[in-house]
Amino acid sequence: MSVRFAWTRKGLLVQLCMTIDLSNDGTQVLYPNKVTWSALFLGCGFGIWTCLTNETIEIFWTITTILCCSTGALVSVIHMWPGSSWLEIGAEGIRWRHMFRQNVHYRWRDINSIGIINIRTQYNTHKIVELYIGPENIGVCLPDLYGKKARHLVKIIEAYRSIYT
Repeated sequence: MSVRFAWTRKGLLVQLCMTIDLSNDGTQVLYPNKVTWSALFLGCGFGIWTCLTNETIEIFWTITTILCCSTGALVSVIHMWPGSSWLEIGAEGIRWRHMFRQNVHYRWRDINSIGIINIRTQYNTHKIVELYIGPENIGVCLPDLYGKKARHLVKIIEAYRSIYT
């Protein structure tokens, strides 16, 4: 990615330009954000430590918190494990693996369009990248944003799609 600056009537305009390096067969591999999963792991460890050192918490809440935090810690370790989760974008299409379970592959000719879905919860809005596949436009969501913002990930995928279709 490169940055381009230009002066306009309204002030300085900054453009982010996508450049794709096609020297190594044009394949880009993205991995989950290690900072996010490390923060979850540390938060879960802190929750377990707090429950084990605090004697005033009821046993039910101690066991419940330890079970939830252990599950969160396990999921974060699986996400950070090398080779467990990745997104590969290249000449053949999009391929991803999520927590050692899935190895999904879609060719560029099968992808009709790419969009962003907003999921609203009580406290926040989450953005997820969705691929529309096949003649029925079946929506398939990517399991992670792989350390990118949803808009940026869509721009990367669209740039590869425009080159290889």
